[in-house]
Amino acid sequence: MTIKIWDLVNFYMLISLPAHDEPVRHVGILSDTGNLVSCSSDGTLVIWDYIRKKKLRTFTKKCPLLCFDYFPSQKTLFVGTESENIVAFLVGEKPERSENPNDSFFDEEFKEGDVSY
Repeated sequence: MTIKIWDLVNFYMLISLPAHDEPVRHVGILSDTGNLVSCSSDGTLVIWDYIRKKKLRTFTKKCPLLCFDYFPSQKTLFVGTESENIVAFLVGEKPERSENPNDSFFDEEFKEGDVSY
């Protein structure tokens, strides 16, 4: 599936990003970096430099990802999954101990009732 960014004044497409294998469920902009984030039913969350049409980071889960919210002070994306969990992805620098460059070094699942407000 493709993410398309449009000029709504002149009604033409500015950017097209070949993003995901299944429908995109949520897109947003990281307030501290200006990067675009997308999550999809294919289980991937992608952080984009959308001006350069380049994927910066990809996080993968084995279930569809539905939505997210970003906390810039913690550099953390909290992502809602179809399996009714919340997954936390730390989007700061990659840790040295990570063997897979796509792995988050903060990737915990919170089941219903584990998160308090």
